[in-house]
Amino acid sequence: MTLSNDALAVAVEVATLHGLRVGSPHVLAKGAALVVALEPARVVVKVARSGLARELAVVRWLAARQLPVVAPAAGMPPIVHRRGGWELTFWQRLAGGPGDPGVAGAALRAIDEALAAYDGDVKRGWSKAPPGLPAVVGETIAAAERAFAGAPLRPQHGDPHDGNWLGGRWLDFEDVRMAPPEWDRACLLFCSEADGDAWAARVAAELPAGDRARTEAAIRLRAASSAIWGASRGDHAHVERRVAWLTARRAATPASCPP
Repeated sequence: MTLSNDALAVAVEVATLHGLRVGSPHVLAKGAALVVALEPARVVVKVARSGLARELAVVRWLAARQLPVVAPAAGMPPIVHRRGGWELTFWQRLAGGPGDPGVAGAALRAIDEALAAYDGDVKRGWSKAPPGLPAVVGETIAAAERAFAGAPLRPQHGDPHDGNWLGGRWLDFEDVRMAPPEWDRACLLFCSEADGDAWAARVAAELPAGDRARTEAAIRLRAASSAIWGASRGDHAHVERRVAWLTARRAATPASCPP
């Protein structure tokens, strides 16, 4: 999806129609959705062509169970708003950095445990490598699918990292997915091992270790997924870094070894 000034204009228009004060919209991120901070309303709006209903449904389900998630914005109907071909969701804007990793890890563990009972829509399966990426990416995805065969699957956050923990709450459930129980921990271990993120390693320590071989396969799959994400943004340097790390990992660490 190509995000445009039109998406930003729609965000401001819908917010204003609902009585929010919007003096200085500020783009926070451009990815699958455009993420905009609306000031001084202290609200964050996501704008996308599709796909926001899944995230909103799971967050409302978790919030109803008093779990630590960033909730929909007060004063706005907690629905997917639709206007001009765009979907929009409105969220609380919280301040603060990553904070205590032990607290973040305990919160993520509680969320993942609760999600075992969630029967709503979640992502299933894994992205395929687009043409043009090195063969190691597609090979890694295929190897992970083999490693996961027969594994118990359950819904999980799907994308835990320090940017998705804010003000003592987890956010960004766009990638909530059905996965082996090692997935969220593997995402954090990948951040730790590929990027030297000590915070992520400490969060991962709060999650169950699970199966070693599946954990290793999931770490590698996370690297492959990161390369695909970089390719979707045209970030060739990011793709090269992830492919280099993945190639070295495969050479140094047999798939059956612990991370």
